[in-house]
Amino acid sequence: MLGNSASGGGGGIANGALGTVNLNGTIVIGNTAPLGGGIANQGTLNDLNSPVRNNNATTGGGIANQAALNLTGAVITGNVASMDGGGIANEGGTVTLTKYNTIARNSPDNCIPLGSILVASDSRRWVSAGPGWLSGSRLLGRKGICGNAPDP
Repeated sequence: MLGNSASGGGGGIANGALGTVNLNGTIVIGNTAPLGGGIANQGTLNDLNSPVRNNNATTGGGIANQAALNLTGAVITGNVASMDGGGIANEGGTVTLTKYNTIARNSPDNCIPLGSILVASDSRRWVSAGPGWLSGSRLLGRKGICGNAPDP
């Protein structure tokens, strides 16, 4: 999904409320939409080792999530939102990070709201993250990190 645009949600990928999308190494780069420049998710989205980079939106430059987002080995970097959620805007859904995700260098922030990354498992290193736990995931950035965890 390279260089696409949408007038609604999901410049690269739009997953509706009844949908399930499984990504495996899918490149989501350079897309634009008002909500979820790279991906807009309203259903279930499982992502394994996919780069989500250099996407643009008003909210959720990389990903706008309203349902179930499960990331394993994802790299979410260089995304831009003109309002909030440069990397991930979690709007009432559940975000699960499992094994070696990187959410970094997104603007103006890496994710909103803080503490919205709730569950992660199967890792060598655990980092406290608000109401849940993060494991083996690097959450760095210009204006802080997801989940109020210290920089690893």
